[in-house]
Amino acid sequence: MLTHRTLVVVAAFCLLLSGCAQAATPTPLPTAILLPSSTALPPTATPAPPMATPVPPTAMPMAATPTAAPLTAERGITRGIVGQRLVAVMIDNHPDARPQSGMNAAALVFEALAEGGVTRYMAVYEPKANASISEIGPVRSARSYFVEWAKGLNAVYTHAGGSPEGLLLAETATEIANLDALRDGAEGLYFWRSTTRFAPHNLYTSTELLRKYVIEGIPNTMDTSEQGFLFKLDASPSQRPAEQQLSYFFLYPDQPVGW
Repeated sequence: MLTHRTLVVVAAFCLLLSGCAQAATPTPLPTAILLPSSTALPPTATPAPPMATPVPPTAMPMAATPTAAPLTAERGITRGIVGQRLVAVMIDNHPDARPQSGMNAAALVFEALAEGGVTRYMAVYEPKANASISEIGPVRSARSYFVEWAKGLNAVYTHAGGSPEGLLLAETATEIANLDALRDGAEGLYFWRSTTRFAPHNLYTSTELLRKYVIEGIPNTMDTSEQGFLFKLDASPSQRPAEQQLSYFFLYPDQPVGW
């Protein structure tokens, strides 16, 4: 689980770097005349020094090609390894919703103002890679700007109701699949209500249920080959600072956001 002040990520797009060292061309060696094995050297002849064996160019060591950092691959958002359509889940940040569940396992998290100085999150998962997240939430309502971000990911946009503008965009945008917990009996199929919290801060889902929706609830026409991002290699541990902090307030200075 994540607390409000320990959250995660803002999207960034980086290109995967690659490189290799060109193999060196071996220096030509002098030509030696080899005698047949049955011919003995005269007793007075001085034995020739052993000749060095040329190293073929293909045997020269090559520089390793950088690969994506393992963490990004494990979380299923590196381009080329996304195995199932991404799912973007709206998550509550009202004080009664804390601590939230499942955000520490998200591949990407957006945070933006909802209303009244309270922010809201959109956590992005790849259900096939994150198959063991048993509780995600509390799930809350849509906002139009979150829908726009979900469109850029071609994600399954998962929410419970929303603002008029957010609902209209979520229902009409062709770039996303719209999973609204408050429509078409979805709450009983892909969500549940916790008995330990009061509504509306008690609606939850899981990657198992989200994966079920991706498989059963929408046509299997999504090409995932272009989903996700390209990443550069992480800095080596010696180049990283001991810690980094970022704080910001969206509306009220006494309600800061911290990462």
